[in-house]
Amino acid sequence: MAAIANWTATTAEFPTRGSARDKLGFATKFATYAALSRSETIWHCEIRDGCAELSTAPCHTDESERQAMIHCGVALQHIKLALKRHGCLGRIDFFPDLEQPNLAARIHTGYCGGQDIPDHRLFEAHAAGISPVKSPASAAAFALLGQVAASERSWLEFAQSEASRQRLQGLLLPPQRLQVNQLRVTGTTATRTTPGDWQFETDANEESVRFTRWRKPFLEVKVKPVRTTDDQPNEANRSSSPDDAFAILKTKTDDRHGWLAAGMTLARVLLQMRVMNLACRFHLEPLQSPGMRMELRTAIGHKGYTQAILNFESPLIESLTGAAAILPQTETGTAA
Repeated sequence: MAAIANWTATTAEFPTRGSARDKLGFATKFATYAALSRSETIWHCEIRDGCAELSTAPCHTDESERQAMIHCGVALQHIKLALKRHGCLGRIDFFPDLEQPNLAARIHTGYCGGQDIPDHRLFEAHAAGISPVKSPASAAAFALLGQVAASERSWLEFAQSEASRQRLQGLLLPPQRLQVNQLRVTGTTATRTTPGDWQFETDANEESVRFTRWRKPFLEVKVKPVRTTDDQPNEANRSSSPDDAFAILKTKTDDRHGWLAAGMTLARVLLQMRVMNLACRFHLEPLQSPGMRMELRTAIGHKGYTQAILNFESPLIESLTGAAAILPQTETGTAA
């Protein structure tokens, strides 16, 4: 991974005169370089003659399969952009083998994408290492991001009401766990004084003596919920500010096809925000439960399964001076 960390995905490094395998290798390396998570292997890509097979790592639960397929969709979008930028994208077969459920896509080389200016801009934004800053989230920016997402098979919806915004903000709070503060067994009470120390006291009153006559020991437990955070918190999992703006990424289905589409849309939206110099954090973990995704299906926005929450690091403003400057420019210099 150290080699990838020092690698740059510039157009000059693309093997223009190389074989299909060389071009697919460049695109796969670019997808690895742009991966959302480098802490574990969630997907892998096997390059064959004339095509590359993109698969998720073996999963054992529905939750982990969903996360892996979303990351796989992010990788697929970056592979598409790299090949399209250099005019050699061919057809893509989604889930081509029913006997291999982990095989998400088979990507072929071809002669497509040479004149796609918007996609070229997305590729260059990541290749140049543009780092977004905390810019105001404007209605114009949200409208453009919605258009970018609409080009894929999933879509973005923005929290319009305060109730929806608070609902999403509540989902991003750190998870709770139960902490045992007091234990009482047959007349002996253990009380937590510090996270690692307990104080023991013997209660010799009449009630405790009666408990000692039981065949089984009497047990009393007092617990309280406490908030927890990851041992190594990352930027995507930090809690939000009370004034932040929110958007949700939705899909028509809550299956492998929907998860893959969500990943492709998420990658495209994040790259577009680099172009617009707009920063946000995305969250997948609060939606691991199928019940939660079902609950939010109609609670916020139109019907659809929520797969990701986008947390913009500033409040939404209705207008922004010079908002047209953040819109992508065409070759003639006018806003698209």
